[in-house]
Amino acid sequence: MDKSRKVFRLIGDLVKEYRGRANLTLTELSEKTNLSHATISKIENNCVQRPNPRHLLTLAEVLGIPFDQIIGGCINYVRNPEMLNFLLDKAITHKHHRLIQKISEKILECTRMDTFQTLDGLYQYAGLVKDVKIQVLLYDAIQHDSVLW
Repeated sequence: MDKSRKVFRLIGDLVKEYRGRANLTLTELSEKTNLSHATISKIENNCVQRPNPRHLLTLAEVLGIPFDQIIGGCINYVRNPEMLNFLLDKAITHKHHRLIQKISEKILECTRMDTFQTLDGLYQYAGLVKDVKIQVLLYDAIQHDSVLW
């Protein structure tokens, strides 16, 4: 199977593969990312069940891992509303429509927040977005959630 088409089961496998492609040691990657050698090693060896998405984004930037590959794998376990909003901002910056939709839905499912406040917050946020296609994605997520509510 072609390496570029390889399916990665775990985020750690993805990071390890791209570090190998970049021909970097753990120490070199640690220096480039300002993440500890131990943190990177734990991620690569899948010893961290829920790696910090900020760490993953830092690794992705240095190693050239596509945004959707690194973040797509961690959206399902992120429950923190602030982190979900952070990931939504990043997905919008990357104009990754599928992830915008998925993260928006995850924000609206978040049990740590009041439903009305969550809907209102996402609605206000959508109004600030300049890209009309992205606005529509956000409004669609709100509309879909409102129908279910």
